[in-house]
Amino acid sequence: MGLAERKKPRQWRIADDWKTSLKRLSERNDIIKTISRAVGGNPGRYFIVNAKSEAQVIEGRMHKGLMDEMHDKYYAIIETVKGDSYYLRINRHMMDSFEDDSIVSLSIKEVASKRDVSSSHMKYSIKSISKLSLNDQIRYRGQVWLDQFLDNTDNPQTAKYGFGAEVSKAARLRAIFLTKELGIRLSGDRAERLDKVERTDLPHRKAYANMQDIENREFTLVPWGKEQEKLKKELTPSRENQLELIKKDIGR
Repeated sequence: MGLAERKKPRQWRIADDWKTSLKRLSERNDIIKTISRAVGGNPGRYFIVNAKSEAQVIEGRMHKGLMDEMHDKYYAIIETVKGDSYYLRINRHMMDSFEDDSIVSLSIKEVASKRDVSSSHMKYSIKSISKLSLNDQIRYRGQVWLDQFLDNTDNPQTAKYGFGAEVSKAARLRAIFLTKELGIRLSGDRAERLDKVERTDLPHRKAYANMQDIENREFTLVPWGKEQEKLKKELTPSRENQLELIKKDIGR
């Protein structure tokens, strides 16, 4: 652990930064427990995203939570199909921008320092790569993120537990839906045919208005129509602080 240095056979000297080392060790143990509660899996495949992380792009399911209520600190865990889990700290904006269990892409890249071109630091960003949950993707009439796993549902690199197992099961159900109900082959022109199905369905899909009364913390979901379009245009800046009108549609 490096907390003490041996000087003589029976004499040790405690390291100057022993308090800091113990604090970091305690924090790491807390993080491991947090990951274990959220995703389980193999602790040997837990990773903490920090300044020493390698530049990479990670796709997976996001779990998020509160780390420190007093200091308004939050965390996210990205669980991949391979069984890896990445823990990182996030701000309030990221916390509010993503639904729990969202499928996201985590990009970690090296950024040069603006003050010193010879130095750099690691920066990460998160973006949504699917608006649909894993279960909703199974019967979606169009291309979805899950489709990339259809050609090899028994991929040995896919974990047999956690998110990997769920993706494998969902891919098998998706394959049955495409072949049995839509009559689409898994090979060949699958993508083109799914695009055609989606274009055919598009005029029949309904958009919805999420009318939110921010002051009273109430919302109503209603079909989007001419009245909502007119109301959106008539909202003044002062009323927009109290009433928010959001148009939502079904996405992939």
